[in-house]
Amino acid sequence: MEGKHGVSNFVSHLFLVVILLVGAAAFLFVPPLPGRREAIAAGLSVCYFLWGLWYHHREDRLNIRIVLEYLLVAVLGAVLLLALI
Repeated sequence: MEGKHGVSNFVSHLFLVVILLVGAAAFLFVPPLPGRREAIAAGLSVCYFLWGLWYHHREDRLNIRIVLEYLLVAVLGAVLLLALI
């Protein structure tokens, strides 16, 4: 299935999965230096949020409800990661 601009949905989601896997690996294996894991958790959340905005904007389906949903999931993900520290 092709997206609006010729990039398949599969490739778009694969890109997100790769970013999240690299971030998770960095989070798990980074040395426990002050602030490093917190920065990784924040970066992962921002990447997820921005990816969601980009994806839905590309598909012409971006609205306030989707923005709030991605924001909520990004914040909850960051809170859960920070709880692991």
